[in-house]
Amino acid sequence: MTDFGPDFAGPDGYAEVARPVFLGLDPLLLALLIALILIAGVVGWALGRSGRREDDPEEVAKAIHARILAASKAALSVDSDRLPEKSRALKTLVDEMLGDAVKLGAGVNGPLQEIANALDPKPAAPTPPPAASATLINVTVNPTPPTPAPPVTDQRTQLALAVRKFHDHWSRTSLRKAELKGAHLQLSTRPAADAHHAHGHGDHDDHDDHSGHEAEGHGHADDHADADNRPIWERMGKKTKKG
Repeated sequence: MTDFGPDFAGPDGYAEVARPVFLGLDPLLLALLIALILIAGVVGWALGRSGRREDDPEEVAKAIHARILAASKAALSVDSDRLPEKSRALKTLVDEMLGDAVKLGAGVNGPLQEIANALDPKPAAPTPPPAASATLINVTVNPTPPTPAPPVTDQRTQLALAVRKFHDHWSRTSLRKAELKGAHLQLSTRPAADAHHAHGHGDHDDHDDHSGHEAEGHGHADDHADADNRPIWERMGKKTKKG
């Protein structure tokens, strides 16, 4: 029973209006789905960018240079008692981060330089012209010879000089980072395929195919030879049966 009288009754034909949908989905559910897709895309983009950044040659060179420079400064700043310890730590770090590259460069540097000298030989020094005849006057001079520098025999002194020399070399930041970046790019870039080398493989495959055909031909010839080498009575018997 209702509280409204018949005067308040609506006209016939009115019905409940359905909520709008898109592709069969409720608008709220559709908005939530779009938001999830956007969040997944942003997360994937961030992860992909961070992964590429770790392998970026600029970042790799920067990280390697900073680590080695810090170890070099540490070895340079300690007293003589701790110098061997820090120097060994410096060498260990360089071996871990650049050891294979240093070995590669040291192995090819000598032979490669010989190739370069053979391709572009340096001109021989000109022979000085013979001296004109002149009256020789003997003058005796007894100059005071320079005092040679005393040899370095102290291990810590040798170590300090070596660390200083390495630090001076590694402190040229722009040059060392450019070298590290170039080495990273060269060692991580796959060389293009050699067209001549690829064609050579094709020729080799063709040769293998011909060899296979020849081997097959030899196999047929061997079959015929085996057939001809049968005893004559077997061949005559076979002909008799056919007759």
